[in-house]
Amino acid sequence: MISPESFDLEGYPISTLTFKDWEHLDVNDVLTQIKRWSTYSQEYLEGRVNNNLGEYLEEAFGVKVSKLRKNMGFSTSEVGVDGNSIRFPGGVYVADYIADDKKSGKLILSLSLESEWFARPSDISSIVDSLGMVSEEMVLELIKPIQPESLIPGLEAKGWEICSQLGCKIIAKASTYTLIATHSQITFRGFSPKELFGDKSDKEKAKIASNALALIIGKV
Repeated sequence: MISPESFDLEGYPISTLTFKDWEHLDVNDVLTQIKRWSTYSQEYLEGRVNNNLGEYLEEAFGVKVSKLRKNMGFSTSEVGVDGNSIRFPGGVYVADYIADDKKSGKLILSLSLESEWFARPSDISSIVDSLGMVSEEMVLELIKPIQPESLIPGLEAKGWEICSQLGCKIIAKASTYTLIATHSQITFRGFSPKELFGDKSDKEKAKIASNALALIIGKV
């Protein structure tokens, strides 16, 4: 049974839900033949790493695909690896490298789910678990634009502190949580998927996020 306290996205004008994770990555883990670093620019090395991510992550992605297929009941034709991504019905998991300097950077891991999953919060949690994500950043893509500054009175009334306000973006905090609103996106930070989705969700944390989302959606 799905808990009524879980973070419910069904019926909201949202096109996609994206969880983001990251981990440190050294360039020479992927490009093992580099000897003279001064020969290459940071931009060139970043591009080379991204071009070779599919091969570098192949074995790890194979394990994730197997677990995802078994846990979600997908057929072998419904889920598979495509270069630096894993594709499945209504979703995609993508890896991208962003350089911090010539020798290292961040491996950004993004799981994007389409609206067909919104009525199935327990399954959302299962997908995240199957891919081994520990995401604490969640991005909601809005179907219709909003005016971020119009959200300020309502958020403050709900106990959110406005830390930054611009015409195109506001940043608000409540306890250990952060909300970032732009014209087309709402980003929540500090909530893990297990805390918001499914029958093991945290009632109080799901309520904080749900109340903020309901306020925002009312402005769409």
